[in-house]
Amino acid sequence: RRAAEREYRILERLEHPGLLRVDTLSPTDRGPALVFRWYEDAQRLDHYLAAQKGELPAHVTLGILRQIADAIAYAHRRKVVHRALSPQSILVRPAAEGEVPEVKIFNWQLGLIDGTNTQGSSTRISQSLHAGQLVEDESIVYLAPEAVAGQTLEGEEIDSFSMGALAYRLFSGL
Repeated sequence: RRAAEREYRILERLEHPGLLRVDTLSPTDRGPALVFRWYEDAQRLDHYLAAQKGELPAHVTLGILRQIADAIAYAHRRKVVHRALSPQSILVRPAAEGEVPEVKIFNWQLGLIDGTNTQGSSTRISQSLHAGQLVEDESIVYLAPEAVAGQTLEGEEIDSFSMGALAYRLFSGL
């Protein structure tokens, strides 16, 4: 419940073309559920890369990485840290042959907000210390070791580690 509410509050304050928009937080019998914008042609980055068999042109690889970095930099300027950035938290919308696909980042349930709002009052959404319970096993290798170990790290360096791991995955084709 707390993870869903945290993700909703984080996404409420972010408006960027590289972020998957949440429409509502709805109560269900099993707890709150986030309802996101739906893109029928989108697939997770890990599935997209598997379908490409490691054969992406350099300009496409750079374009994907640039969009991810731009969206994360936007979040950081808004004092939001993702903390679970991985191919499993990135959607790719295919583009025409040779064009760069559109990227949408989601899965902000481990995110952290630390800042002051426009009225001058402090806003803080704390982090979860249970990273391993809120992400898929395949995602763990993209998380900073300190985040996986449950240390209370709050800075942008956590996302920087994940960006480096994503860049390696994109450029290595593995």
